[in-house]
Amino acid sequence: MIKLSETTISSVQKSGHKIGSTSPQYDALVRRLQVSGNGWNENEPQVIGVTSVSHGEGVTTVACNVAIAAAKVTDGQVLLVDTNVDRPGIEKSFRIASSQGFVQALCGEQSIFDMIQESRIENLSLMPAGRVAKGRSQPSYVPQRIRDLFEDLKHNYRTIIVDLPPVQPLTTCMSLAACLNGILWVIEADKVQREAVLRTSRRLAETEAKVLGVVYNKVPKRMADLSD
Repeated sequence: MIKLSETTISSVQKSGHKIGSTSPQYDALVRRLQVSGNGWNENEPQVIGVTSVSHGEGVTTVACNVAIAAAKVTDGQVLLVDTNVDRPGIEKSFRIASSQGFVQALCGEQSIFDMIQESRIENLSLMPAGRVAKGRSQPSYVPQRIRDLFEDLKHNYRTIIVDLPPVQPLTTCMSLAACLNGILWVIEADKVQREAVLRTSRRLAETEAKVLGVVYNKVPKRMADLSD
């Protein structure tokens, strides 16, 4: 289990456009995943999702910083994809335009590669979530369509980090998670109840999503010090 201190997460969230400066904890997290033998195959392109039980646990912050760390410590190009259409986050973190993105590619309205934007960070590109047009229904998350999109992206990117919606209460996360190489599960300290964690674990297991690890987020400094 990876623990990220409350002070580390708070400083990242407040940094806004300075998000390119990451904590060494994220570099260590990526390196640990690479050597863990738990599913991250560094010899092949990987699509790794980041999710949580519910909204507000720091998924976007973790996803952004894992992507930045991967761009620094791994070989090849990295792509950060926002699939949380209801509460998109990476465009705010990186200050990019967000009217079109993943959802337009999913619906077949745009090429997946036309939805990619460059970041100011070397080796890192971005794909915002996009917006569902007013009066349009939510897109259908068809597993084969999702797999095809990510397989296309693997030709150009070594590592793809996916900012996912939370597991509860929607089914969107489950449809996406089943199509990825693995999942990082973010749990906010002192917020999520044990029963909710158990329900989420069962739901992820039902989709055969591979959980690579748990990021225990916003750990009070006193607890982080005790665990060192």
